[in-house]
Amino acid sequence: PLTAAEVVGHYAARTGAAHKLTKVTLPSGRVWAVNTYDDKTDRIATHVDRNGGTWKVGAIGVEQESGEAQVTVTDPDDKSLVYLYDAWRGYRIRGETDQLGYTTWHEYDQAGFLTKVIDKNDIANEIYQDKRGNTLGRQYCRAPGECAIEFWSYYLNEDDPFDPRNDQVIAYRDGRSASDIDPTFATLTEYNSYGEQIEQTTPATEDFPQGRSTGIAYTDGSEAAVGGGSTPAGLVKSKTDARGSTWSYRYTAAGDLAEQTSPEGLVVKLDYDALGRMTASTRLSQAVPDGAKMTYAYDGRSRLVSSTAPGVKNEISDVTHTAQTRTAYGPDGNVLSQTIADLTGGEPERTTTFTYDEYGRQDSVTDPEGGIVRQEWNERGQVVRTTDARGTVIEQGYSDRGELTSSTLKGWTGSPVNPQQAQDVLLESRGYDPGGRLISMVDVMGRKSTNVYWMDNRVKEQIADDAKLNGSATARDVTVKAEEYDPAGNLVEQMTGNGITTTIFEYDEAGRLMVQVLDPRSGSNPDGLERVTEFGYDAN
Repeated sequence: PLTAAEVVGHYAARTGAAHKLTKVTLPSGRVWAVNTYDDKTDRIATHVDRNGGTWKVGAIGVEQESGEAQVTVTDPDDKSLVYLYDAWRGYRIRGETDQLGYTTWHEYDQAGFLTKVIDKNDIANEIYQDKRGNTLGRQYCRAPGECAIEFWSYYLNEDDPFDPRNDQVIAYRDGRSASDIDPTFATLTEYNSYGEQIEQTTPATEDFPQGRSTGIAYTDGSEAAVGGGSTPAGLVKSKTDARGSTWSYRYTAAGDLAEQTSPEGLVVKLDYDALGRMTASTRLSQAVPDGAKMTYAYDGRSRLVSSTAPGVKNEISDVTHTAQTRTAYGPDGNVLSQTIADLTGGEPERTTTFTYDEYGRQDSVTDPEGGIVRQEWNERGQVVRTTDARGTVIEQGYSDRGELTSSTLKGWTGSPVNPQQAQDVLLESRGYDPGGRLISMVDVMGRKSTNVYWMDNRVKEQIADDAKLNGSATARDVTVKAEEYDPAGNLVEQMTGNGITTTIFEYDEAGRLMVQVLDPRSGSNPDGLERVTEFGYDAN
């Protein structure tokens, strides 16, 4: 039991200041974040982010009859985002509404696992979970009634709940699969008793009826370490590709990679300092048996301040050039300058410098020739104005939820040969659907194009709107490209030129492109070229 003094102390502690993060200040003195709190709930009320934008977090409102909780967040542009939660079930997310009023919905099963996500375009993806919360399948539809399911299988040792292989993926079957046990399109993965992946095998194909396997071997702690001692266990010792070629690795006693050897015999040796920072990388080969050495140096905060490349001899001038890149930093870690010097060849140094605004965002870059590119930012952390080294100014516009909607050339005066009064020129405008997919573009010539999507978010058609072809005075919509996909997402047919040219693609069980046919013959195209290209592959 508590003593009387402890009870008094606990009671008195109620009036003490809460340990709440109110401000983050960087070494330069720049403020990274500022928080204020609701006195009644101790929840964050406002947050000023690294861009100086203020976010306001509203109080939680709970509907007692349904248990639905709602929180409204106001962004720096005073636009609202609304989040809906299930207060009776751990405040799991139910809906997210963006600044334009479009909502993503989440549905769950009785065990609390996510079973369906309905996106802002009202397209649903169904998710199937096992009792352990592993995703067994995901159904997606490219069109109504045209759905596919991709499947996952997992390792489970029911006799040992602590088996590290438990819940690791052992098979993945793409959307072409007929069921969750169909082996046709299955990629299989094996693990050792420590839960480390040791082999992965692709689906069987005509040229590789057993599939193509890659393997990984691990250290067991008995291997001698580079520099003395023993190598820690559980590090990658070797990797073997499907052709049987092997990459091998050696380590220091601290577990740092010290040496790697490729199948071709190229050896890379790595050196480290006492803090584990790489100080040198040496490549040894038949062409350079003594090794080509790259060295690295760091400052007290472990930032890379210089890297020196091996010398390269110019066989014509007989001069050896040794490039060194030096980097200088500000107190907050921003790069202030980067200089490329020639240590042995006498070439002049080339320095690029960077400056930053009051929020630490890069606002200018000066190249070695003195050209300056400047940037201006808004409170959302988006670039709104860019001025290049010639003084050309381009402004960017954004939607309420941050999508790029326009690029405008400011003060264009036309050709230098025939200048005109300065005017702004819209270079490009963009439109998006509720889910954020790009659906329309208008270029500087006023030409509009439209994208149409399948329900699985792959592009179905690209259309040139109101196009005038071959000097025609009549405008009409022209399908620039139309694409169809198989259930695994492989492109199987592409039509271009308003349907004039068709190309079909065939894939094997492993998803490799095997046959491509340009202008195939058909009942509607009996005179097609039928130009066939076949592909063959090695094991890799």
